[in-house]
Amino acid sequence: MTIWMSWPVWRRLTGIAVDQVSGSTNVAIQTASALRSLGEAAGSAHIDDPCLPVREGIDVVFRAQPTAAAIANLRNLVYDAPDLQLLLKTLDAEVERLGQVPLRLAEQGSALIRDGDSVLVHSSSSSVRAVLDLARRSTSFSVTCTVEEGSGEGRQMAAELASAGYSIEMLSVGQAAAYVAGVDLILVGADAIGPGRMINKEGTARITAAGLDAEVPRYVIAATDKILAEELFVTAASRAEAMDMELVPLSWFTAVISEAGPLTPGGVSRLATERRVSPKLR
Repeated sequence: MTIWMSWPVWRRLTGIAVDQVSGSTNVAIQTASALRSLGEAAGSAHIDDPCLPVREGIDVVFRAQPTAAAIANLRNLVYDAPDLQLLLKTLDAEVERLGQVPLRLAEQGSALIRDGDSVLVHSSSSSVRAVLDLARRSTSFSVTCTVEEGSGEGRQMAAELASAGYSIEMLSVGQAAAYVAGVDLILVGADAIGPGRMINKEGTARITAAGLDAEVPRYVIAATDKILAEELFVTAASRAEAMDMELVPLSWFTAVISEAGPLTPGGVSRLATERRVSPKLR
């Protein structure tokens, strides 16, 4: 065991790695903050390569959450940093930037919801929840939550919304697919987005396809941190099935709503192409 694996910040990272409850942006912020502390500790300990503990730390989180695009993009930044000083500056910048994303994303998404709308949401998504919470400040609407029959995915979202006083209905994915023509819009989150496709919890394809047939507006609520370069997306996609995830064509959605506004599949592809992948990850 290397010396840094006995440090308290390393134990903090291992706890973050197994967090399957917090939203991906929050997990990325916690990870970046812990990695910064790990880097500082490594520098103070005069380790020959003080970036090595940070790379190993992000690998721990990435292995536990291989389809989480925010973590994959953070890992890419960590591996691309040439020295500890630049790595620490990069992590500082990421914590600050990521902290601004949820409100900006909620502002973009909440504009979709009109008074009296019936909104169908699938699976648990902190981004979708942020949109609903902001829209609720000025708009009255009802929410239908889907629950995947096998995994129970979505039950936590329904429970949280009910506890917060939302008017909700809870349906199985099969029931919701038959019911979808009666809603005004569909909102889903995403674990990762790549050129032409997105990864999300099981049931997403069935709900989206039903919405497409019924001509109900369908939106992915996801920050641009969820967009991966093609080669990183392929890695995430290869793990999707084992993680009870599925791939859905972006063409099935009306748009991806990001903190920068609506994105078409072409817009997503352009952003994915612009992503620089560290040579160390190729």
